[in-house]
This record gives sequence, C-alpha cells and structure tokens, in this order.
Amino acid sequence: MMLIKHKGIIVVLLIGLLIGGKITMDKWRDKELLLVEKRLVQALKNTFADIQTIKIDKCDQNDVTGSYGVNVTMTNVEGKTVSFFLTFWKNDNEVGTYTITNEQLQKEGKTKTSVKVIYSNGLEDEQ
Repeated sequence: MMLIKHKGIIVVLLIGLLIGGKITMDKWRDKELLLVEKRLVQALKNTFADIQTIKIDKCDQNDVTGSYGVNVTMTNVEGKTVSFFLTFWKNDNEVGTYTITNEQLQKEGKTKTSVKVIYSNGLEDEQ
C-alpha cells in the first residue's frame, strides 16, 4: 500500500516537472522571438526609406537554415500601407529576399526617424 502511494506521488511530480518545463521553454521561445523581431525592425529601417509603422504579422523560424520567414505590414509617412513576405537572417542582422508588392511603397533606403512597431505577440513599441 505504501509503495502505491509513493508511485502516485512520483507520477504527480513527474507530470508537474514536464508541465513546468514546457511552460519555461515556451516563455524562452517567446522572449527569443521578440529579440529577433526587434533586430528585424532595425534591419527594415536600414533597408527601406520613409517607414512610419511596422507590424509583424507572423514570424516563423526555419530550423534548417536558421532564417526567419516573416509577414510584415509596413506603413509609410504618407499613410500608405503595403504587406509582404521576407526572410530575415538573424546571424547577419539583415533582410534577405522579400516580395515586391508595391515598388513605390517599398522604397529602398534608410529610415532614420523612430517608427511605431507592433510585434507578432501584440506588444507595441517605438524604435
């Protein structure tokens, strides 16, 4: 009878450890993703001119290449918006390829002013 109680306690402890580990890993992954998205914003500011707002709609890591596939909605200083897909290379801090959906709005250059940012987790910031 005592052995059964000990097994029950051990099972409950193991389940608790697994759940706690999963929660910790999810928090770590979310924190890492936010850091990547902050670096992405800097890379976008160094790639495109006249950005007023950047909204990161979705950001997924490619485990094979280490790059991130990102859906972005960008608004320029005239209030015009463009949505497109890009790759971001975290180790190089640079935008790789991106789809051109509107050349007039995706004007290459640099944005030196601060921009409003909405990250994929909904957090808002100015950078």
